[in-house]
Amino acid sequence: MGDRPPPRPTQVDDKVLEMMRQWNATPESLELAEQLREKQRGSPDDFEVWEDNWQHWVFFLRVSTQWLYAGFEGARGSLNLAGVEVVARAVGVRGKAWAEQLKALLVIEREVLEVDARRREEKSR
Repeated sequence: MGDRPPPRPTQVDDKVLEMMRQWNATPESLELAEQLREKQRGSPDDFEVWEDNWQHWVFFLRVSTQWLYAGFEGARGSLNLAGVEVVARAVGVRGKAWAEQLKALLVIEREVLEVDARRREEKSR
């Protein structure tokens, strides 16, 4: 699981745009930089994954088919840990690495469930 996070593009903010203006960037370059800045602002669902956590995030994505659903609306309830373990074995995660992945996975699971609960609450208002 040596997957590495993708390289991060240069972040364009007001300071970068101001420096571009000071160095007489072309109007086309400024327009492209402003478009990139808007794109980088992203949506409220965007988030950053720290490099130290990247392999845990990739593992979570691999086991994301293992959600158990409950209730009338079919809300996520928890991850099927037996299914998660099957995926872990299939991709070679065993021993100490399995313990570390499981610990990280449970943190991610809790956060996903909390976000789901907040969204359901906001939707019901």
